[in-house]
Amino acid sequence: MAEIEQSRSAHIGPFTVIGKGTRIGNNSNISNSVIGKGCSIGSNVSITGSYIWDSVTIEDGCDIRHAIICDGVVIKSGAALEPGVVLSFKVITKTPPFLFNFS
Repeated sequence: MAEIEQSRSAHIGPFTVIGKGTRIGNNSNISNSVIGKGCSIGSNVSITGSYIWDSVTIEDGCDIRHAIICDGVVIKSGAALEPGVVLSFKVITKTPPFLFNFS
């Protein structure tokens, strides 16, 4: 397993840690976040100030801000997670457009 696979067009900002075996797609932007091992992050994804645990799949076009995503979660294309959202173990989100907010 490779350390990480990052597209040339992906941007990893400051204060970010990426776990072993994680793949990051085209034009994705990750900053101020912790990404666990074995994650798959699609293209055009924005992750800011979030904790993404191990073996998480984030499909294309997602926007995740100040959220906690537990092991094995699958976030479908185009989903948006607002600050304060916590997705528990192995949750699979619905097909968007779908906005998850803190409640």
